[in-house]
Amino acid sequence: MLHMMLAAALAAPSNDFRGVPLNGPCPTGPEWTETEADDGITFFVRAGDKHAIGDAKLTRIAYGCWTPKGGTPMMAAVFITFEGIEGHALLVTLTEQWGKPYQSNPYIDRYLWQGTTTGYLDFNFRKGSLLIQSRDVVKQREAEAKERAANASGDL
Repeated sequence: MLHMMLAAALAAPSNDFRGVPLNGPCPTGPEWTETEADDGITFFVRAGDKHAIGDAKLTRIAYGCWTPKGGTPMMAAVFITFEGIEGHALLVTLTEQWGKPYQSNPYIDRYLWQGTTTGYLDFNFRKGSLLIQSRDVVKQREAEAKERAANASGDL
């Protein structure tokens, strides 16, 4: 709850990443290449993407699409990876852009920002990753998982 109050005081993370809106249509076109699928999300990379944010060099930027039950595919997430010291430069840039993040444990290098409408940012230094998620998609995926669990009585 505290992190939600702190996040409300900060500038909200953007609702898009490099012109690709979260909750918007999935990317199409020759510059997009499907790479893999994980947990119902299909990931794409974009040819020509700048592999840097501020002074941080990135190893990968993958855009994730998800299709809700009975719906049309939508942008759900952006998954960014980096190595080693680049994480420090990325954390400085993110903090400059969106303010001080929430850190649940000062001994663990994991930082969170939460937008008021769409975005969650989850920076994990140890894993070398930044996950930007659609808040709406997270809620829809949780609701679908709860429905599947409720309908799983025959599995027990």
